[in-house]
Amino acid sequence: MDVFVAEYGLGLKATTSGDVYSYGVVLLELFTGKSPTHEIFSRDLSLIKWVKSAFPANIEEVVDPELLLSIKDFHHGAQFESPEKQHECLIAIVGVGLSCTVESPDQRITVRDSLHKLKKARDTLLKPTHDHKPYLDSA
Repeated sequence: MDVFVAEYGLGLKATTSGDVYSYGVVLLELFTGKSPTHEIFSRDLSLIKWVKSAFPANIEEVVDPELLLSIKDFHHGAQFESPEKQHECLIAIVGVGLSCTVESPDQRITVRDSLHKLKKARDTLLKPTHDHKPYLDSA
């Protein structure tokens, strides 16, 4: 049973660390395309354990395939974003989700730190580089 169920499902008082946990679950849901109640998750396997098993080396195995397709040709303005940069950002974002869902509430990342890390991932992805490939519009 996940901590989320123990904290909120049993009617315990809402806490900031419980909110952080919930935020992490939602972040993992968004990037994997799977809910914690998806049929592949059983008593021994949860969304969090599944993501942890692929993190960070095999992150593409748990990221929603439709998301991977949509970011394949991601570009910002005229700048093509390299697969390496995209991979780094996926790792950073999923890492925030996992940091939010650490079992011990005292060891979870804070809301402020999670926001800082997500902004840093965004800025890294959108930061201009000198070795970028220009986006060529086929129109």
